Amino acid sequence: LNTVLAAGGIAIVLLAVRMLGKVVAVGLLAHPSGLSWRQAGSVALGLLPLSATAWLMGLEFDAAHPGPGTEMMPLLLASIALLELVAPLALLYGLRWTGEVDAAHE
Repeated sequence: LNTVLAAGGIAIVLLAVRMLGKVVAVGLLAHPSGLSWRQAGSVALGLLPLSATAWLMGLEFDAAHPGPGTEMMPLLLASIALLELVAPLALLYGLRWTGEVDAAHE
């Protein structure tokens, strides 16, 4: 249980840093791309999900480096689980916020 809680805390911090990087990158490129700030926010939320590719890369890393890989797998699993819960809702509300999706037509 302590490992799961520690991994969950670290995963939240890593996901926050990851999201901040995406928000900064999209924010810097929004004006040159012709996006409004609302559209840029929606794009940043759309980039939130973590793909299964990260899981496969984690498995490959664990196979190549059993010591540190085994220690990092709880972080990866916690990150994927957190994003799988939060990302769809974040994307939905981001699309609603920009007016791309109408709540009445869902």
